[in-house]
Amino acid sequence: MAALLKKLIKPFLFASAFALLHFSMWSISNRALPVMNAPPIVNGFAYSGFQENQSPLDKEYPSTAELEQDLKLLKPLTNRIRIYGALENSEVTGLASNLGFEITAGAWLGPDLNANRREVDALKAKIKNYPHIERVIVGNEVLLRNDLSVDELASYLDEVREKTTVPVSTAEPWHVWLKNPDLVKHVDYIAVHLLPYHEGVPADQAVDYALKRYQELMDTYPRKKIVITEIGWPSHGPTLGAAVASDVNQAKFVREFLAKTAGKNYDYYLMEAFDQPWKQKLEGWAGAYWGMFDAERQQKYSLQGTIRKDDRWEEKALWASLLAFLPIMFIAFRFQHWRLGGRLSMAVLLQACI
Repeated sequence: MAALLKKLIKPFLFASAFALLHFSMWSISNRALPVMNAPPIVNGFAYSGFQENQSPLDKEYPSTAELEQDLKLLKPLTNRIRIYGALENSEVTGLASNLGFEITAGAWLGPDLNANRREVDALKAKIKNYPHIERVIVGNEVLLRNDLSVDELASYLDEVREKTTVPVSTAEPWHVWLKNPDLVKHVDYIAVHLLPYHEGVPADQAVDYALKRYQELMDTYPRKKIVITEIGWPSHGPTLGAAVASDVNQAKFVREFLAKTAGKNYDYYLMEAFDQPWKQKLEGWAGAYWGMFDAERQQKYSLQGTIRKDDRWEEKALWASLLAFLPIMFIAFRFQHWRLGGRLSMAVLLQACI
């Protein structure tokens, strides 16, 4: 027994040294990154209240208590939200008004004209009943999806504008506004989406790119107020061109945008408040991961201080090291007659697999 234990000392030390080296490599690769601090207040959030296992596609909707809890979670960060439809989760407007939010209310438009009529009528009723509605958006990326023509969209816009003094617009990406100058005649302000990720822009250039597109709209339509109704970056998703979706890039983009626009006359809504897993079926992988909060309502990144690449790296590194420890010790014991380089190569391959 004593002889066996003596033979195991060197393999044990080998496996221990390898585990320590492995853990150190995780630590080095996950060092906290210095990123510019952002103001602790956000101008506004795009808000959809569906919880982790809910979806409008399956007719599963959040309760009033869940919606209220969401709004209370956002309240320390902002007092403004944008909502997309007048009928879906319709109680949000009343709940947000009671909590003191200023609301950008929406009517969701699509190719179904009967559904559009119900949305527009519901929106007009909300405008009459809720003084906390500061502006409205009739249609979201309707022209981008080719759901309606410019003339059809304009008729809805004109109808709502005739019935209210609240500013009215429709939301589209920047290039749609540039291609449709006639549409500008039918809105009180330009509601623009600036999402450089979809255009394949690298994260370290994305904020400057978005602000250039904003300036291009200002130069083209100098007499119109411009509101950025969606701007953000996903934490997960496919790589599009040079655009990489990651936790770090999301935090860096948002913090850089908030820092560069602080104290200036930018009116914006971050895309978005909470991750929405149900959107994967409509928008693909990245569609679920634009939130500042994940689907479980945990904040994914802070607005100040350093940013860690992976908040769970210690747990992952520890488990990977522990699971590999005994197999690596066996390699060191069974192949003692090998040179150190051979045993290290086997250990590296095993650790990499685990």
